[in-house]
Amino acid sequence: MKKNIIFIFALLMSSFYSSQIGINTGNPKGIFNIDGAKDNPTIGDAHTAEQQLNDVTVLSNGNLGIGTISPSTKLEIQTGGTGSTPKPGFQLVDGNQAKD
Repeated sequence: MKKNIIFIFALLMSSFYSSQIGINTGNPKGIFNIDGAKDNPTIGDAHTAEQQLNDVTVLSNGNLGIGTISPSTKLEIQTGGTGSTPKPGFQLVDGNQAKD
């Protein structure tokens, strides 16, 4: 009987916790966060744009960000480029690809 009570208590308590997985970071910013260069801050939300460029993040709503920790669409890729100095960051290789 004592084992059953402990099991039920543990089961109920586990429903109150949520988990995040961080690879190379102890401070994951989504459900799943990979920090490629292991350069993210250990606490807080003050990630620089440079630190985010080597991250891959999945949020709880299913959005996937490459180069960003806060993707606003289902797939967001940040390359660090600007309008005047673009940096290519996505290539779909299907046999019909071309430069730009």
